[in-house]
Amino acid sequence: MRRTETGWQKKLTKEVSQRSQRILFVDYQLIKEFLEKGGYVLSDLETPKVLRLLDQAFGIHALVVGHLSGPYVFMTKSIKDRDEMAKAILKVETSIVDTLSGKTLKTLSATNPIIASREKGTYSEEKAKVKAIDLAISDLSKALTRELDSLDWFCRWRKWRGGYLH
Repeated sequence: MRRTETGWQKKLTKEVSQRSQRILFVDYQLIKEFLEKGGYVLSDLETPKVLRLLDQAFGIHALVVGHLSGPYVFMTKSIKDRDEMAKAILKVETSIVDTLSGKTLKTLSATNPIIASREKGTYSEEKAKVKAIDLAISDLSKALTRELDSLDWFCRWRKWRGGYLH
């Protein structure tokens, strides 16, 4: 199975980045290629050895992993209305993993209010799904930003030919 960064992950990254100036994200593709060159597969990502490697190579202090359940769509069509009405619900769950210890620091989840995803008319099913994702991501990004901002951050400095690297 080929694993790539999904649309909801990109949305979550964008929202968290907009909410905080303290949090920096590393490019998913860069990490994937780095691991492949080292002989690792993405399923090794949460192992202590790979977590320490990410910390040493990129200075990554925390890894956010997650998955989406759904969206589950409910369609109705009344006799009076010719248009279909759709509602969608989904759940996004994430864990913040400390790269030094390999321990899960926090698990967060968000579910959209189903009534808020209600859409009517043409493409109502797709519109309801998009709205459900947007609502859940918005809620999750607030909590995730708060948790990541509260982590203690540090950096390492090394002397390098008359200058310094960090």
